[in-house]
Amino acid sequence: MRRLRDLRRRALRRWEGERILRNTYRDISGRDLDVRHPQGFSEKLFRRMVLMNRSRSTEFTALVDKFQVREHVARVVGDKYLTTLHWHGVDPAKIPFRELPDRYVIKTNHASGQTITVSGPIDEAAVVQQLRSWLKQNYYWVSREYQYFDVHPRILVEELLDDGRDNGPLDYRLWCFDGTPVVIQVADRRHDLMYFVDPDWNPLDLDFEDFGRSAAIERPENLAEMREVAAALARGIDFVRVDLYNVHGRIVFGEMTFTPRAGRFRFTPSSWDAILGAAWTMSGR
Repeated sequence: MRRLRDLRRRALRRWEGERILRNTYRDISGRDLDVRHPQGFSEKLFRRMVLMNRSRSTEFTALVDKFQVREHVARVVGDKYLTTLHWHGVDPAKIPFRELPDRYVIKTNHASGQTITVSGPIDEAAVVQQLRSWLKQNYYWVSREYQYFDVHPRILVEELLDDGRDNGPLDYRLWCFDGTPVVIQVADRRHDLMYFVDPDWNPLDLDFEDFGRSAAIERPENLAEMREVAAALARGIDFVRVDLYNVHGRIVFGEMTFTPRAGRFRFTPSSWDAILGAAWTMSGR
């Protein structure tokens, strides 16, 4: 019965996925999605998700795969911007726990939020069990973001980045349009902090409706290099958010995000939806 249920789910995936995306946009915005003539940022974001869901586009699959994207980063900006990769594989039972450093991070390549931070002794059996559960999941089904549908699950064991903050490292998220950073969003690990600035680090009157403004964050000394790295990785893409860490002056790639928060947010003030929508000249996808 489970196999039949899975087959039915996949057969109805395209129709059901578009219905869910359109309903979600209506719930957030209070109006129907205009796929032909989208205006605001949110509408363009949902248009992207709908069209990728329709066409089964794999255009961004390798770039959201946290393992495969490493090759792209190394080729475009150099492997010095990558975390140290201690181990990777598909069987968590083969993780060489005894050979790893005292501090490291275990995560999957195919989803968001599936991270285990290790700093000292751990229950290895419990970690293996958790990872096995995560590997069975297809992240597409969470919010119908099709770029995740064909990512083959894998485990990554990476160095633990520490910028000295209790809730760090800070995550610098550069919203890039046609390869140009337009807005920089700064967040911490638990998302207790959310701060928006322009590319020159001038504070912006911009927030997410469900969050609220955070205290100011000091401008990184190597901000220009961060912008250059993000612009290079975003080149040729109409919109992508490039996430970077900055650990004591060392810039480290985090990930590339094509549908932030699966579109489930509102800007405050709402005028930012039109401002960022105008910055997004959409391609045919």
